[in-house]
Amino acid sequence: MAPDGHFAVAWVDSAYDSTWRPDRSRLDLYIRFFDKDANPLTDAYKIPKILDTTWVNCHALDMDSAGNTVLVWVEGRTLSNTKLSKLRFISFTPDGIPAGTPKTLYSDLDLDRPLSVSLSNNGMFAMSFETKLNDSSGRWIQRLDLHGNSLNFPFIAHDTLPDNFPGLYTMAKVAVNESEDVVITWLHFIESGHNYPLYQVFDADDYPMDWAPLGHRVDNADSLAGACSPYPYWLDNDRFVVFWTDYLAPRPTPNLPWLARVFDDRGLAPQPIRTVMWGDSLHTGSPLTPFSMDISSANKFSCTYNRSYWYPIDTLWPQSHSWEHQVGFLGGIVGNEPWRNTTVFEYSPAYGSDTVWSMIWDSRYSFRLYLQVPAVACSDDRIVWVYTRFQTDTVFEAYAIVSDWDMGVGVAEPVTPITHLEIANPIGSSITLRYSNCPNGFRASVYDASGRKIDIIESSGE
Repeated sequence: MAPDGHFAVAWVDSAYDSTWRPDRSRLDLYIRFFDKDANPLTDAYKIPKILDTTWVNCHALDMDSAGNTVLVWVEGRTLSNTKLSKLRFISFTPDGIPAGTPKTLYSDLDLDRPLSVSLSNNGMFAMSFETKLNDSSGRWIQRLDLHGNSLNFPFIAHDTLPDNFPGLYTMAKVAVNESEDVVITWLHFIESGHNYPLYQVFDADDYPMDWAPLGHRVDNADSLAGACSPYPYWLDNDRFVVFWTDYLAPRPTPNLPWLARVFDDRGLAPQPIRTVMWGDSLHTGSPLTPFSMDISSANKFSCTYNRSYWYPIDTLWPQSHSWEHQVGFLGGIVGNEPWRNTTVFEYSPAYGSDTVWSMIWDSRYSFRLYLQVPAVACSDDRIVWVYTRFQTDTVFEAYAIVSDWDMGVGVAEPVTPITHLEIANPIGSSITLRYSNCPNGFRASVYDASGRKIDIIESSGE
């Protein structure tokens, strides 16, 4: 989304055959541009493919403040690493017109993970991709201009991994600031309970700010982690923030903790980790990328995901169904602390009898997912929420809702940060809190060992 509120949406339209084989499917990539009120500026533009029968997936796009847009995707990806793919590119002018024809950036690569792009306001974008290149496998970073011309040699964000390295590095995401510094995050995925969020920072000359051979831990690296893919965003030319979830992080409730951390001095000065929210039923979609978010130039952030409502079907045991509703919450960065400003609200219309179940859990066949993770983009005064619905004729339909930052459902008063807070004895029959510089007071919840809220501590002010 550009500062004036106009935005672009890219999606893959599919026509599967009866075998449900991705390498036998016809997938087409589309993009469409809208004004600030979600009125179409262009028709849906079908990206030309090299062959009409090739598979298209793993696309990523970004828009700069002038409205220039870059789109990258994988073309020809199959389920076999012997049938190699192409990494393709196209850019669009601010009025949504293609700036040229699609360009192949790389041919014959084993590409099977989502791409990531980040576009600066000086005509350069950074791209991350995961593959084997020049006999080395890893998370690659490359800088390109708006015509897809390379501005540097691609390089790996970490040392070469040994053959016996446990797990895999995956789900890389990249962000670039106006000084052309790049932060890349990724996930060290081993197994359940051993998923670690990592990052590395490089300056405009691709020199690491503080090289860690296998990447720095986003968290404190003092315990096991059950993290999802971490999401990085620059706040200015010195600071960036990373968001992630971690189902192994300590928490007072059974809900999933949503964490964020600001890094100052271009990653050299990590700030304390903050729990932004206790997620509720954050289960739909890939556990590696369960949510979508964006942050504005005023350092306000918006986030969206699918909220699950589970219930069993006694007549069809061992199956169960769930309804999914697209939900969101809003917040901002205050100083070096991420703060949530709203409760969780549902912005999509309620599902009716004409809408099929969005997920079926069958212990014999694992998950059958029928709903995509929603997407969100924002400017300083507008937010666009994009989501899908799965209708009874088995067709996905995509919708977009434009709002301002005063969402009317579930909005709470902004929380005033507590500058100085000391919990003298956080556990036991009595709890003592000492605080200062809190003119509006505070409100704290007390939980027992089972995670049940049993009391509230309040103060009206100093």
